[in-house]
Amino acid sequence: MILARHTYVLLLASLLYSLFTQAQEQKSLLQNLEKQKEGSERVNTLLKLSNYYIYKRGEAKTDLDSAFIFTKQAETESKKINYAWANCRTLSLYARIYAERRDKDKTIYFADKALKTAIANNYQDICGEAYKELYAQCNYYDELTKKMELLGKAIAAFRQKSTKLQLADILTIAAEDYNYMGDADKSVAFLKEALSLYKAIGHKNMVNAYRVAGSLYASRADYKKSIDFLLKAVVASENKEYQDNELLTHIYNQLSANYHALNETALADTYIRKSFDYALKSGNTESVYTAANNIVSGLINKSNYKEAERFLKKIYAKHKPVTIADIITVQACFIRIYIKLKQFDKGEPYCRQMIALLDKQKAEMPKQIYTYANSSLCRFYLAKGDYATARKYLDANLNVLSDREFTAKKNAYILAYQLDSAQANLPRAIEYLKKLKTVDDSIFNLEKNKEISQLQISYESEKKDKDIQLKAKSISLLNKEKELQEHKIQQTGIQKNVALGGVAIALMAAFGIFLAYRNKNRLNTLLEQQKEEITDKNDTLNKLVDEKEWLLKEIHHRVKNNLQIVMSLLNTQSAYLTDESAKKAIGDSQRRMHSIALIHQQLYKSDNVSAIKMYRYISELVSYLQDTYDSSLVKFEINVDDIELDVAQTIPIGLILNEAVTNSFKYAFAPNEKGFIRISLCQLDGTVYELTISDNGKGVPKGFDPQDCDSLGMQLLSGLSSDLNGEFSIYNDGGTVIKIIFDTKGYL
Repeated sequence: MILARHTYVLLLASLLYSLFTQAQEQKSLLQNLEKQKEGSERVNTLLKLSNYYIYKRGEAKTDLDSAFIFTKQAETESKKINYAWANCRTLSLYARIYAERRDKDKTIYFADKALKTAIANNYQDICGEAYKELYAQCNYYDELTKKMELLGKAIAAFRQKSTKLQLADILTIAAEDYNYMGDADKSVAFLKEALSLYKAIGHKNMVNAYRVAGSLYASRADYKKSIDFLLKAVVASENKEYQDNELLTHIYNQLSANYHALNETALADTYIRKSFDYALKSGNTESVYTAANNIVSGLINKSNYKEAERFLKKIYAKHKPVTIADIITVQACFIRIYIKLKQFDKGEPYCRQMIALLDKQKAEMPKQIYTYANSSLCRFYLAKGDYATARKYLDANLNVLSDREFTAKKNAYILAYQLDSAQANLPRAIEYLKKLKTVDDSIFNLEKNKEISQLQISYESEKKDKDIQLKAKSISLLNKEKELQEHKIQQTGIQKNVALGGVAIALMAAFGIFLAYRNKNRLNTLLEQQKEEITDKNDTLNKLVDEKEWLLKEIHHRVKNNLQIVMSLLNTQSAYLTDESAKKAIGDSQRRMHSIALIHQQLYKSDNVSAIKMYRYISELVSYLQDTYDSSLVKFEINVDDIELDVAQTIPIGLILNEAVTNSFKYAFAPNEKGFIRISLCQLDGTVYELTISDNGKGVPKGFDPQDCDSLGMQLLSGLSSDLNGEFSIYNDGGTVIKIIFDTKGYL
């Protein structure tokens, strides 16, 4: 409570200081204006006052009215004294005022007028401002080409004449736009230059720059660097002077997307809800639908399809979409929901609306929106069984994707593989599966190369620090030697004045000191050499350990990919089988392999390559099994302690869970019957653990003895329990209960 009150006081003090500073600036300008006589200095003060009221914190109409009055006065006085630059500057200020008032026609009129005057007089700074205003009035959809041309001209003008802040701001805008257009290299170059300029001038309001950096690195799958920049943006926005609800909407939305990509579901849900709250506060419809789309995705991933439909309809009723991006986002969300609900008649109207938009505005549509719409249509018609139409929209995406658009290519290859498998085109399905694996490897290697580069830089920096320390030690030794020599000279001079015998004694003493000092130096040199040898050996061992960990991660990555290929081949093969029992056997094998593949997937993504976090693993396995049986009637309750187990122990546990949960889905509940399955893994004592899987279904028959049962599933449960050195039991207690108690001590 005290900490919260202290934080509140600090924030209030910061806000009051900001307001005080603004008031002081206004007061100073007005005082100067009163003292100044008619002339260029007075006109410049009027222009500064206009600029002050335009960018003053808040959205008060009176501020814009004040800005207009000072601009008008500056215009009148500049014409009177023939101050051409100032007169041209008033035109760009009029454009900015009308832009703030949302008057597009007058904004364009004054920006055009300012541009023509500035070009005629070579006022490049005002040219940049005019181009920037005209750029802002163009939308990203049917005026995209014109918008990007104006942005390029604004940058060129500001490079010729501008403040560093003006140039940094336009470069930040360019970095975001080129990233949106898919030109990653140009986007990174603009961002680095902008950040360098901000740093050079000590700019404090870095919220938007950090947000753009976070979005850029997220699009390159560098999620760690993206999160670092986005969290910096959140910290910067805590200063009330820089807080912007719309920017915070985008920041929290990107944080949610990053944590979703890293499988941190809880954090992803937290941040997307924050994004949605700030979107509602901002009143920006596009921001509302961006956040709503991600909330719907989260609900779909949890199989809460009806809840997702209710949420989307509620938002759609209150906030009608305006831009093409909003419209396609809403349509795509409804399409995804109705695919999951298998209600294709309800999804078809949204597909027709989306197709009409694609046909009408394809030429001016940004690539991200265009490919997103095509993917949604392909996914819908694939699920519906209209393979020819699905192929049409898949090919549209494959034809426009570049080599560096890893995420978009991965999604396209997944759809291509699914479509070819559905059409029984096995060779082409395998070809796309290979391409998918190549893209996965590219993303993985890209991340690893970045980590290696960072480690190398860290290593070189540490090496330089050690060299500097050694040089400092050498200088210190030389200084000491110099002091000793000076001391010796002083002693010699004193002893010469005393007597001849004293000189001889002093020389002998000095010689003895010299010998001792030389021996000490030799010993120090030897110790330094030994220290360096030990340090080099430690560095070598650390590098070997790091290389071993990277190799282990790469092995886990390859094993996971190979298991996925085998599962995909089994899936394709099952399409040609007519024997239901054979199909079921293949399905069971796929699920067993997936339970193992999840383990290797966690290991290559984790920093710890020797242990598995059991709660995360069990949650992902249960989610996969629930999606496999597509049953929203059966709910799960998972109670797992904070436990990490070895790979060799996790594999049999995963297979046991797969068999037990699969049996519950198959045999425990009647069709359309609701039920629940409980999974518990707890630590009883030291190295002893208890795994329990129970349901509230029919239960096992009376007198059931697992030893007399010859089913493969029961044999697997019993055998895998033995592999764990565990005690296996199965009994009825309001349904079937399977319990294994095992000891990890001495387990190999």
